[in-house]
Amino acid sequence: MPLVVYLGAARLFVLNEAYMTKHTAEPDAAIQTIDYMLGRGDSLPDTFSEREATHMRDVRKLTRNAAIYFYLMLTFMVGAVMLWLSTAEYRNIRWLFLGGALATTLFTVVVALASTKFSSFWQLLHQPFFPAGSWQFGSEDYLIILFPLSFFRQAVTTIILNSLIVTWTAVVIERCLNLVAKKKNLYY
Repeated sequence: MPLVVYLGAARLFVLNEAYMTKHTAEPDAAIQTIDYMLGRGDSLPDTFSEREATHMRDVRKLTRNAAIYFYLMLTFMVGAVMLWLSTAEYRNIRWLFLGGALATTLFTVVVALASTKFSSFWQLLHQPFFPAGSWQFGSEDYLIILFPLSFFRQAVTTIILNSLIVTWTAVVIERCLNLVAKKKNLYY
């Protein structure tokens, strides 16, 4: 569940035009790059070197696979909740929401602790997904000028905070529904 929440938060709160406009020095190029990454565009800014373009092709493949995972897991989670609601006592669903919220919170604590040494965290995040050296760029490379480490640090913070808000809001909603169900004696 935590990965689904994080991927959803990334798509909703970071990978969009408003975020790029607010958090990048060159929003048009950033938006073009994000559109390419998400499969909504076919080209990168002309200022990208071949090495940068190769990395972004790898990122695009990873993003497509993450989107497939996100939608499959989201479908599974919605289906599981619907099945549970139709076959189990309503009060038992609280454990699903609470378990998901606790898992997301625990995962968030781990990511937050790792983020205190963000460069090391960033390296660990890239190593399993990209060929060695293909994702490391110098400060003079356009990709780094466009998306400096501070951009990603802010993006991770935004994703973490919004993930926690969404998850714990779901728990509060579930608790409210549970109270209404108790008052109306909807348990069976």
